[in-house]
Amino acid sequence: MRRSAGVAPASENVRIACVLLCGLLGSVAGASAAPIQWKVADGGNDHFYNVIGVPRGISWPDANAAAIARRSGWHLATITSPEENAFVYGLVAGKPQFWKCCDGGVAIGPWIGATRAGLSGAFSWVTGEPFPYANWATDEPAGGDRVTLFASGAPDGPLWDAVGGTREDVVSYVIETEEAERLVAVIEEPTCAGSSGISNIRGFAFSSISGVTIDRVVEVTFDRDTDDEAETEIACCSSRGDVRAVFPVAAQRSGFSGIFNWCLLAPGRHTISLLLESSTGQKLRVSRDFVSRCEHPDDPFLTAGEFDWRNAADACTAGAGGTLVCRPKSEVCDGEVRYRWSQATQGLVLDTGCVADATNPPAPPACSDTITEEVETDD
Repeated sequence: MRRSAGVAPASENVRIACVLLCGLLGSVAGASAAPIQWKVADGGNDHFYNVIGVPRGISWPDANAAAIARRSGWHLATITSPEENAFVYGLVAGKPQFWKCCDGGVAIGPWIGATRAGLSGAFSWVTGEPFPYANWATDEPAGGDRVTLFASGAPDGPLWDAVGGTREDVVSYVIETEEAERLVAVIEEPTCAGSSGISNIRGFAFSSISGVTIDRVVEVTFDRDTDDEAETEIACCSSRGDVRAVFPVAAQRSGFSGIFNWCLLAPGRHTISLLLESSTGQKLRVSRDFVSRCEHPDDPFLTAGEFDWRNAADACTAGAGGTLVCRPKSEVCDGEVRYRWSQATQGLVLDTGCVADATNPPAPPACSDTITEEVETDD
């Protein structure tokens, strides 16, 4: 596993395993599975590909426009080598929903991004790439200005056929993008404003490649131990129209949330870290500081017999009924506590727990709401 330079890895003293159940995509014309990356390690180019099924049929211009409308650099697929042709064909081979079969003994497959002006000109790719390779069927190209995958005497095949781009009985198209994937995630809660009691771990996450989903939160970790072993689940995916309004490539359902008892953590400043993973295997760890403000009566400051008179002298005053009113450090209590003298123990014991004092609240521990990110990849 490699981490990006300049970002310290989060401590994993407390590990809370989470499962993120998600997979609904934002609404885009046509039905599709998750995009697939043709990785360099597998002999590919690291581009993403996807097949979009349109059972009612679609013309080449409409397929081209729909691909571009997806953003993230999507366009109709361009095939420039036998290896790439085999990879693209593998996406639709044996999947009859992507083929119109069989018209006169032939099957018509998905549109790809080849085009020409008229019926006699040279073909070119929609991206302007060179056209050094073709896998034409016998007697092709002829009679058409656009290209589909094609099979003769079979339900599907890897050959190419030149057909008229206006025909609307082609039931799928293949799209491709050269853009590199980047995961975006924001932890909205907890924050430096402070968390106490039972409340949310909440935020949103999405991939910069339209159609790729954040499938799961691998883990949630904190940087300081707890006395109790805690488990939580991060639920997904809530509708976040506000996120999609700002980031059009985000899935409509990109929000996540989970309930956590912040009093399981020691009071004071902490760091929370979430490790997310997309459907393509891309991982991102996001971390942020926050403050836990729960009372912990077992702190040595509040334990009878261990009261530190010297350090507490400036923080304590006489209270009603013979009590001693003290303001401990802010990480122990966000307010004041009261003690009384115990004849039995010959020492101070806790009379009332932490009571907030809104007129003179202690300054919170130094904390930053800045979110840090680190990309993680498998070796």
